[in-house]
Amino acid sequence: MQTEVAGEGTLSFWYKVSSESYCDKLIFYVDGVQKTMASGTVGWTRFECVVSNNTQHVLMWTYSKDGSVSSGSDCCWIDEVAFSCTNTSATSTTPEPVPYSWLNDRAASLLAAHGGDYEAAGNATAANGVNKVWECYVAGIDPEDADAKFEATITMGADGKPVVAHDPPLTEEEAAKRTYRTLGKRTLDPAEEWTDVTDETDLEAAGWRFFKVKVEMK
Repeated sequence: MQTEVAGEGTLSFWYKVSSESYCDKLIFYVDGVQKTMASGTVGWTRFECVVSNNTQHVLMWTYSKDGSVSSGSDCCWIDEVAFSCTNTSATSTTPEPVPYSWLNDRAASLLAAHGGDYEAAGNATAANGVNKVWECYVAGIDPEDADAKFEATITMGADGKPVVAHDPPLTEEEAAKRTYRTLGKRTLDPAEEWTDVTDETDLEAAGWRFFKVKVEMK
């Protein structure tokens, strides 16, 4: 039986064994390295170990037997596996630092594809083929969703004035971590610079016709 965890932290679980002594046994490995072994009659016992290095780790439990005598229930039990991540770091090579915890949670497969290297995963191209993973973090979109995108929408209000919004909408807590600014142009002339029009009260009267939304972490 195996699973994977990412980052540094403390791993714990309970185990019980009922087997032939010495020949039949439970063995637990972290990244292929044996961490504990139990054989014979062992009541519920808690095991704990520290998992080091900010990478992906493979946890594996095996029950191995010889080909002759069997004793007891001839099996082992595993319960309450828990991993407490102590990693509070963030990437340092991306334009915006991305918390390792966010990469563990939202970009697990991309992180695994880059060998557990947080910096490489943060700078990798997301599943949508357009954004970098760090940009997905800033925009609040899923880096593993091929259809994910951050876009500005323009609708006409009841007073006939353009209203600029953005998608996806985030929870109040997540939105509070970001600053959204509306940028505008009067023409599509490449020489015209985008201007911050966030505080404009009447975009139409001011002559603004084209818009985009810029999001930044506070």
